[in-house]
Amino acid sequence: MIVAATAAGVALALSLILTPLARGLARRLGITDTPDARRVHQHPTPRGGGIAVAAAVAAALALSCGAPSGPGLWVLAGGALLLAVGAVDDVVSLRVETKLAAQVVAAVLAVAGGLRFELLGLPALLEAGLTVVWIVLITNAFNLTDGLDGLVAGVAVIALLAFGGIVLHAGNAALAIPALALAGALVGFLAYNFHPATIFLGDSGSLLIGYALAVLTLTHPGARTVRCSPSRGASSRAASCNGAMASSCAASWRGCATWCVPTAATSTIASSTSASASAEPCSCSMPAPSARAGSPTWSPAHPPGPSTWSP
Repeated sequence: MIVAATAAGVALALSLILTPLARGLARRLGITDTPDARRVHQHPTPRGGGIAVAAAVAAALALSCGAPSGPGLWVLAGGALLLAVGAVDDVVSLRVETKLAAQVVAAVLAVAGGLRFELLGLPALLEAGLTVVWIVLITNAFNLTDGLDGLVAGVAVIALLAFGGIVLHAGNAALAIPALALAGALVGFLAYNFHPATIFLGDSGSLLIGYALAVLTLTHPGARTVRCSPSRGASSRAASCNGAMASSCAASWRGCATWCVPTAATSTIASSTSASASAEPCSCSMPAPSARAGSPTWSPAHPPGPSTWSP
């Protein structure tokens, strides 16, 4: 929790510093939104505030978490693509088809990184397709909402704080870090975006915010931890299955069976006793909906045997 709060504070401070710099640069380059009949502002207003927000979040995450790796790189690649396309659109106004194509590609990159609606119990290909549709819809929703001063940033802050609180309550501080870092950066940006706004997010910001909220909601809110008391005479152990994907399967560790949410088809069960700590792989498969409440489908490294546990 301390790391998440620190990331939010760093992002807020950097956003307060970087947003005026982005505003001045946009003015010098002529990247402004000109008033017309469809707009409420009365003076040319700089765009591209999303660049400052993204830079603040990136710096805060780098200081808090270090360099990303694994599936996270695919998700970040999708975000970087939308940030770049949005920045170009802030300058030259791209065609709608071009921006939609970029959103689809970004969504596919996130799916390639492992994000899925796996709790639905649908065929993998259909789940992947629905995941792409979800990401594109949420991304577009925020992009199209960006029409009033402070609207997109304000709505996103509320959603991100709520999400961050939920995952912190679930015990997943690692997932709260990016959510609260983005919330902090947007709070800093709002200091310049409340009416009358002196800078707009632009498509670089609205596309990235929508994408971030879409992919964050596709991750599991926390590891489920249970206390296991195997009947084989072993001492009580805590077993947890950490995951960033919403994929239900069963995991077993030395007689302790529990539902877990792994990041891939093979999960790692982190287990510990008072004397030692070890990790064992457990290959999981998606059970049928009727089996989830009863006997799960699994093939553990060790047969479970009878055990008692409480969530």
